[in-house]
Amino acid sequence: MKTGNPKFADFYLLNILWKNKFFLLTVTVVCTVGAWFISRSSLFQPRYECTAYVCAENSPPMPQMLFNTEDVRFELILKYGTIEPSMLDHFTMLTSYSYNSRVQCHEQRGGNTLISASDEDPQKAFQMVETIIEIIHQKGLRFGQDIKVITPPEMPTQATRLNSAKTTFFVGVLSLVFCAISIILIDSLLQYSRKKRS
Repeated sequence: MKTGNPKFADFYLLNILWKNKFFLLTVTVVCTVGAWFISRSSLFQPRYECTAYVCAENSPPMPQMLFNTEDVRFELILKYGTIEPSMLDHFTMLTSYSYNSRVQCHEQRGGNTLISASDEDPQKAFQMVETIIEIIHQKGLRFGQDIKVITPPEMPTQATRLNSAKTTFFVGVLSLVFCAISIILIDSLLQYSRKKRS
């Protein structure tokens, strides 16, 4: 039978965790090492980011009116990604799940809007930004807005890799917390079960 540390005798939660310290350590190390290797695998290839700045010549419309809409999302996914992705596609292609991490439109100070798109293929990232500009230009005309390109997109040459250290640390901490909570819950259920039998 496992015994706790006498220093923690008056602290139920700490005593439970101390009794299972080797299990906690093993799970945390395994998950942390696994996260490191996964973050360096082919699932997380470096991405190229392309950006452009645009603005409305007339009174600026609400940003979501032109940019962050379902028609823009659908057309980009249809042209550069897949509508019916597999589990692996969510990590390697433009899908409804990965859209927000690959395509973004943010209003800046002064009324300009930053458009950015990222992909493992620099050519595709560049084309995605061009397509967004073309779509919003057509939409702007319908709203009586003349969309002007302030800074045109350029072919990206430098790729950005996922921050492996940050991801590994985050997974390690989450694993430790999840494992500790699980141990405490299981121990509480076992104690409740014993009391019920007696």
